[in-house]
Amino acid sequence: MAEIIYLDNHATTPVDPRVAEKVLFHMMKGFGNASSTDHEIGDAAEDAVKKAKSHIAELIGASSREIIFTSGSTESINLAIQGTIQHLENKGIHPRIVLSAVEHKAALDTCLALEEQGRVKLLTLPVDTQARIDLAQLEQACASGVHLLCVMAANNEVGTLYPIEKIAHIARIHNVPFLCDASQTIGKVPIHFQDWGITMLSLSAHKFYGPQGVGALVVKRGHSLEPLFYGGGHQRGLRSGTLNLPGIVGLGEACRLRALEMEEDERAIGE
Repeated sequence: MAEIIYLDNHATTPVDPRVAEKVLFHMMKGFGNASSTDHEIGDAAEDAVKKAKSHIAELIGASSREIIFTSGSTESINLAIQGTIQHLENKGIHPRIVLSAVEHKAALDTCLALEEQGRVKLLTLPVDTQARIDLAQLEQACASGVHLLCVMAANNEVGTLYPIEKIAHIARIHNVPFLCDASQTIGKVPIHFQDWGITMLSLSAHKFYGPQGVGALVVKRGHSLEPLFYGGGHQRGLRSGTLNLPGIVGLGEACRLRALEMEEDERAIGE
């Protein structure tokens, strides 16, 4: 049988054996419900979740309190966009969204669906032949009075890197909440959530040697969202449901390892 050579790591990566070891432990032994904090096994699960949050926060320059666990970036993006829009609608605002023409389908399709429902006005930024956006056009759009800006950190099709720090600065000047889909950059390119002034950031563990089916939405304190669904009030009421403890631990460990090894690995790839 011929050896398979895998060249699709931007779609998904294999799970790092060190990550898999921790995931398996929390599937088989440390399997407590992190919300059941009235006994030792539940307390240990809660501690594991807190540790995972600290690893994520350290990698991206955020606070642990800003992290909401999800099933991955698609859910995170939906929560960010739909949750923001619903909150604005509750205040009697008809929102306007600006996004690049080459966002991931999770953002594009969500915004298009909201537009078709008559709930938002959509402004789409064109790109050049290398999928780059014009920052002057972006600033003009933000200055026109919009309620949400969506720009990914790196293009998932052609690999274009976007100047997220500059984009976040423009958004802050015009008081526009900024959602950054960082799925393709976490663990590969440094991201500084708080220092850059990003409002919301999505990530998926399986893009950097963590398990599939787990991710996070990082939400700047002070930004208001409505939940996508209800039931139990978990995670400050923003994402109800029993936490995926093995997945969360795997996500946290993958972040810890990327913080340790990212610079050396990326330098080796560049050579």
